[in-house]
Amino acid sequence: MFDFHITCNDNASPACSAMDTYNRAGQIISDNLILNTKIIVEITVERRPETFWGATYPAKVFNNLDDIRRYFPTALIKQVQPGFPPEGTDIFITINSSRDPDTYYPGTGQIQANQHDFLELVLHELQHGLGFETVWYQLQGNDLFPDFDYTLDNNGVVTFQSFKENIFDYFLVVHPIGRGVERTTPYVQALNTMAGPFGKTYNNMGDFYNGVIQQQQQQGKSYTKSMLSMATLPYRMSFMANDGNDPIALETTYNPFKLGSSISHFAKDVYSTTSDFLLISESQAGKTLEDKVAAYGNDPGEGMGPDLRSLLATMGYELRIPGSPPAKSSNKITTNNSTDSKLKSVVNNRNKKKRIVAL
Repeated sequence: MFDFHITCNDNASPACSAMDTYNRAGQIISDNLILNTKIIVEITVERRPETFWGATYPAKVFNNLDDIRRYFPTALIKQVQPGFPPEGTDIFITINSSRDPDTYYPGTGQIQANQHDFLELVLHELQHGLGFETVWYQLQGNDLFPDFDYTLDNNGVVTFQSFKENIFDYFLVVHPIGRGVERTTPYVQALNTMAGPFGKTYNNMGDFYNGVIQQQQQQGKSYTKSMLSMATLPYRMSFMANDGNDPIALETTYNPFKLGSSISHFAKDVYSTTSDFLLISESQAGKTLEDKVAAYGNDPGEGMGPDLRSLLATMGYELRIPGSPPAKSSNKITTNNSTDSKLKSVVNNRNKKKRIVAL
């Protein structure tokens, strides 16, 4: 149920002719999830100066829920909302061919000790395209902000619209020292009130961030400082899967905060040698996807472990579990106490969005 399109800007890279690998990764996902509408993936292969292997950004639509904008990947909406326009790319992936010497392409002999399996890389990136990504990545000094929607005029004046969260973030919690578990959605709601109302203008981007920081100080709050602290201390952030019964530890060991790696991955020290190895931020070299499945357990997702499947089901995907009826998520896509049960028809960027999640 995947349709891959490749743009090759480096003809020497094996990634340009790896359609069998892309299709295999898509088939593994289809073996785990019930997909009824094709997901369109645009892959660009090019040499990049950065160190990442792959970077992904999903196309999304939003609905105004809980006084904030909540974004949903079109890959998900196409499965759960009949009649949603199927045309347009759902997932954009950039493959960094500068890392080809460190990449094992299936069918090229034995994997070397320094190489990372290309099949594992593609399967990993597709999970981000399905919606495994956070909006908490705007680092400003000692503060971590969620992303927000705004317009910018030719003089740099910022017109604020709304802080936002992805469907992933709706299930995000922090574990503050000395306090109980706290959902991050109320943080976003409070920041939205402080920054707003919709249409409020700021002289420039620095003025905007400083204004929201000052508002927190005046009200005795520290949402953005607390979020940076939680995002850089081990075991302080989780995804609450299965109605909160299955907390999944997220990656918060990078200090300083690492854009594209922090939060939007499973905790590597927890999951690296388990059947949920796929979504850690630093892939183990020298082993193929099949090697790791054999070593760490199949469970039975061909590399997609039980916590990953639980996370995807919590966000709204239906699981395909051999030998049992399909597992349906209790999550309602337009969820919560909103009476606005219809997704905005506005597609926020089936074009390339600035957010990336990198491995």
